[in-house]
Amino acid sequence: MTSQSTEELRVELIRLSGLSPLLAPGVLRRALSDCGVAHESATPRDYMKALPKLEARMRAYLQPDDVEQRLLAIRRLLERNGGGRI
Repeated sequence: MTSQSTEELRVELIRLSGLSPLLAPGVLRRALSDCGVAHESATPRDYMKALPKLEARMRAYLQPDDVEQRLLAIRRLLERNGGGRI
């Protein structure tokens, strides 16, 4: 599979997060910011690095089982796009 553009990846991460389209972009932005990454230039590796912060925020809005399933899907997407493994 080929890598997705930064914007395509962000849109897919928003969808996979299960958060509302109004809430998810800010949640992603803050998770990246907590890791010292600018959201405009975030790479799959940056998103992978921010997963623990994203997970904590997702847990505030979603059921634990739902968070686990969604994180697995997000990890798979990021690994396919060159994010490596954590």
